[in-house]
Amino acid sequence: MTDIIIIGAGPAGLTAAIYARRASKSVLVLEAMSYGGQIINTPHIENYPVAAHISGFDFATKVYEQAKALGAEIKFQKALEIRDNGDTKTVVTAKGEYEAKAVIIATGSKNRPLGVDGEKKLVGRGISYCATCDGAFFRGKTVAVVGGGNTALEDALYMADIAEKVYLIHRRDAFRGEEATAEKLQARGNVEFVLNSQVTKLNADKRLQSIEVTDKQGNVRTLEVSGRRPGCSPARRRRRFRHGRCGRRRLCGRGGELPHQNKGHFCGRRQPRQGRSPACHRDRRRRRGGNRSGALYQQLI
Repeated sequence: MTDIIIIGAGPAGLTAAIYARRASKSVLVLEAMSYGGQIINTPHIENYPVAAHISGFDFATKVYEQAKALGAEIKFQKALEIRDNGDTKTVVTAKGEYEAKAVIIATGSKNRPLGVDGEKKLVGRGISYCATCDGAFFRGKTVAVVGGGNTALEDALYMADIAEKVYLIHRRDAFRGEEATAEKLQARGNVEFVLNSQVTKLNADKRLQSIEVTDKQGNVRTLEVSGRRPGCSPARRRRRFRHGRCGRRRLCGRGGELPHQNKGHFCGRRQPRQGRSPACHRDRRRRRGGNRSGALYQQLI
């Protein structure tokens, strides 16, 4: 039997594994895809202590290697179900069943679509959710990035080095991301801010041809583009298990979701802002570098 099973090998899950191993707990990490989570798509991390300049992939690899070096066992299997046996828990995957005294759910986030008609059909045909993955396909072309957080700003800055022109579309009059990044974009001659506007229509033949944006006064503008990258902060991945479901950044208390008092089940989450409870907290800022998982271990060790 394992002391702790961690579902998810992103920064939160791997940090959890490091803390648990340093407390001499046996650890099994289950990951459905690849380690690192969303941060592997970040080209540059410049706001993390010690590592002044590092790519998201290199950062994730270092955390992964640290967890492995401390003795954490990592298996690339998708968790399908959690069975509550009282004092123990059983996690079921397609390849077997694993028993532990406690389970930490750190299933991370997923891409957040804008919800415009036809968006799903155009993924891979002009719409991408990963600038570093697909940016080279739009070299020398006109593209649009949608969003106002750090994800959108960083993607727009990345695409400014590749594309002929970049439209940065945001529904508000000011960005929520880091001011330093916004200032770098403002200095670029091939970046145009389209503020107080939202994408309302996608025009396509077989591929995306143009987009229509509508401002708060109802004025519609058509932008000729070759590609569009939704730069919204990722949505919480709400995986269903037998005893509930959980988001990466908060513990949830609504009906049908993982309750706080469920003994032996824990969520990797962000700390709530002062004055807000975990159940109502929604962190709208994208922070690179993982979750604050250390506090969780006071409950386990």
